[in-house]
Formats: sequence, C-alpha cells, structure tokens
Amino acid sequence: MVSVISNNNQYSFGDLFSPTRLTNREVEILFQMARGLDNQGIADELCLQLQTVKNHASHVLSKLQADNRTHAVVLGIQRGLIDLPRPYQGALRRIVA
Repeated sequence: MVSVISNNNQYSFGDLFSPTRLTNREVEILFQMARGLDNQGIADELCLQLQTVKNHASHVLSKLQADNRTHAVVLGIQRGLIDLPRPYQGALRRIVA
C-alpha cells in the first residue's frame, strides 16, 4: 500500500484521486466559510457567480458528509484541509482597547 503523509495526516494513494476529495476551489470555498462569509460574500470575495458558490458549497458539504457549514469547517480543520483564519488585526485592536 502506498501512502502519502500531508499536514500530519496519512492518506492512501487512492485517496488522492478519490471523487470525495475536495478540489482546490472547494477548499478555497471552505476557507471562506470558516471566515464567516455567506454565499454572497464568498462570491464577491472570489469574483464568482452566486450559483457557482452555492454549487461548490453543496459539494463541500456532500464530500465531507457534513450536516451544515459549521460542521464542514470543523471537519476541514480536523482533517488539515484548512487552518483557522486569523482575525483582522484592526478588529483585535478595537476589542482590546
């Protein structure tokens, strides 16, 4: 069995080409979900049509077998697909001050 270790996760060679593996765009959509953006916000951020974002978001939930967007983000972090986004520094200064 051939395996690949990525981000401290171990995948079999077949997993890399699995139809349930997220595409780069789907990972990008998942990261924007983690930032708290809604579909329209993601569409604006990535210069995509709203329906395109909805399609990608649906694929993300399906492939991760997530119940909702929050669950998908948690699974994405647990599986090393995304990291927690850093908050905007200006927002931190306002909270701390």
